[in-house]
Amino acid sequence: MLIKKAYIRYQDEKSDKVYEVEIVYHGWNKYQVDFSYGRTGRKLKSDTNTKIPVSLNEAETIFDELVNYKHKRGFFISKFSPIYYEYLLEISLPKIQKIIN
Repeated sequence: MLIKKAYIRYQDEKSDKVYEVEIVYHGWNKYQVDFSYGRTGRKLKSDTNTKIPVSLNEAETIFDELVNYKHKRGFFISKFSPIYYEYLLEISLPKIQKIIN
């Protein structure tokens, strides 16, 4: 389940690249940071920065580092979706309640 996503682009006279970074919820309070990249309008290549799921704090740190790194290299953020903490709480509570019962 997608939690947070940033769309980042780089454009000059010779290139038009896109880079997407996202935090994905994997259950049990574990998250993964995935990214996709390539030329705008083409099929993007995908990979992950977290080979195993991590905590939300770790995922946010990795996410921010990737976005800042790309920004320093000339990319600009074209679209950004914030973390939805209310939604995280909503999906976490039923699972925890099920365990308690």
